[in-house]
Amino acid sequence: MIRVRIGWLAAMTLLVLMLVACGGDDDPSAEEAQAAYCEDLSALQASIDSFEQTRADPNATVEDLENARDDINEQLQEVDDSADDVADANVDQINDAYEALNDAVGEIEDDTTMSEAAEGLSDDIQGVRDAWQQVLDAAQCV
Repeated sequence: MIRVRIGWLAAMTLLVLMLVACGGDDDPSAEEAQAAYCEDLSALQASIDSFEQTRADPNATVEDLENARDDINEQLQEVDDSADDVADANVDQINDAYEALNDAVGEIEDDTTMSEAAEGLSDDIQGVRDAWQQVLDAAQCV
């Protein structure tokens, strides 16, 4: 009986120690959060640039454009996540501009030529770039 109690007490002590070890504060400091946010904004710029390169490529396909759009979306999710840790970060305008681009790419028919598709997306990708620039300026990334 005493062995059972000692074993149970040891198991509970070990469990408490494990919970304490895992329960630390994982929130980044303000400086770390800002740095991550700025890195994600920089990576978003690279995705926007890649989309524009794909759009300008006469050999690109509609699928290539969709993949480049998806890359922007993935990076935008990273920006959204890191913005959650930064006071006063607001990425709504990028999200809104991306939605317009997403809709425009989604409306492209598979048999559309790249020059037709590229011309139709010019304003939408510029809207994403302009929104990105405004958010970058507000973030004061160096």
